[in-house]
Amino acid sequence: MRKQSMKTRQVHAVRAADRAVVPALLLAPTLWDRLPEEGEMVFHPAPPGEKWSTTLDRAAGGAGGRRGVLAVLPPLGARPTKTLVRSLERLARLAEQVGAPERGEEAVAAFQEALEDGLRLDVVRDANVLMLWDKHASGKGLRTCPACGSLVAMNAASRLRAHNGEDGLPCSRSNTALTEEERTRADT
Repeated sequence: MRKQSMKTRQVHAVRAADRAVVPALLLAPTLWDRLPEEGEMVFHPAPPGEKWSTTLDRAAGGAGGRRGVLAVLPPLGARPTKTLVRSLERLARLAEQVGAPERGEEAVAAFQEALEDGLRLDVVRDANVLMLWDKHASGKGLRTCPACGSLVAMNAASRLRAHNGEDGLPCSRSNTALTEEERTRADT
């Protein structure tokens, strides 16, 4: 999904670290840094104009960090449910009230304290933001993987995005293009 198409305080389908597609609340389409600091993670807005690939060493003293779009994510392995999506939508209203992230690091810290158990504030690469959650949940824009049968989003190179099969293992068709026959069959 293009960065300019990402909508602040909307629930998006995001590819998590375990390749599962989960609902996540995007707080800002701008880059933020996640940096380790005294036993916890802190989030700082990246300087304007910086890109994902820029090395993070300036504030972490060389300890590294992570840069990406600021988001609220469910715990790893959580199944997407309507209750989870409603919780994220409630958090979107709370973020608007406290001004996170527009009001800066203090507002983000206050918002982070209000997160429900299990939900976590983190940064995700913009390449892992697939589409709006409603569109994903309805199946619009998804293709059926010919190997495992999962509904999968396509990436910008017209390849099936990385995904897991029913057994939880990475599918062999991840990051491969559909053949002409598979595309035609999927369109009908």
